[in-house]
Amino acid sequence: RVGPQVERYLPTEDPTAFLLPDSRLEPHERWWQKVFVVLPWLTFACMLAVPLWLVRSNLPFLQKRAVEDKWAAHKRAAALDVGRVPEFSVVSFAQMPDVLERPFPTLLLLFDPKTFASRLFLPLMRDLEVLLRAAGVKVAVTALDLSMTPAPAADFSWEYPSALAPHIQLVLPRARDGEAGIVDYDGRWTASALAEAACGLHGPRCPDVNPEVLAQGDGLLEELREVLFELLFVEDGAEPD
Repeated sequence: RVGPQVERYLPTEDPTAFLLPDSRLEPHERWWQKVFVVLPWLTFACMLAVPLWLVRSNLPFLQKRAVEDKWAAHKRAAALDVGRVPEFSVVSFAQMPDVLERPFPTLLLLFDPKTFASRLFLPLMRDLEVLLRAAGVKVAVTALDLSMTPAPAADFSWEYPSALAPHIQLVLPRARDGEAGIVDYDGRWTASALAEAACGLHGPRCPDVNPEVLAQGDGLLEELREVLFELLFVEDGAEPD
């Protein structure tokens, strides 16, 4: 027979028992033994209950948000009706907030009437808007006159100088946190390429734009380029007789 201090370290009488007998433990050891048994089960129960509670408590808000998003999507779809897309227009920098708040994409030409290239592409963009509207492409075409007052901010003028105009930007509605996103156009400067970019803004199932008319537009653009170049540079540089 052994003493009580040694007996507590001997194997228990029931080897399948989950807990040690209270007779072998000090009072504080009995308490901690029960804590370490219950604590994992409490933690596991909390891990199950907390996500369910969060979902249940936020379910009304999530349902309300889903309904609001659905109605907002219907409003955007209604606003994208071809009849609501404005016709081609020339705007100033002060009118740009209205362009950015449109619920549909916009193909934006930044031009300065004093540059040769601007005189070429301004009528092209006007004709392109007519073709897109006739085909049912829900994309607006707008031109921003950099020479109009008020003048753009200095950092904007540095990034898009008037002397190097025109520039083309793609305006995407509600692209970032409900605000419009602006992407610089880096494709070819032809009627066909610009129409393809507009179809990309339109999204899936974009109506086809007449390729023959686009090819004619590219041909007219090249003819206009030659005529304006001859008018502005060749004749002005010719010496008088």
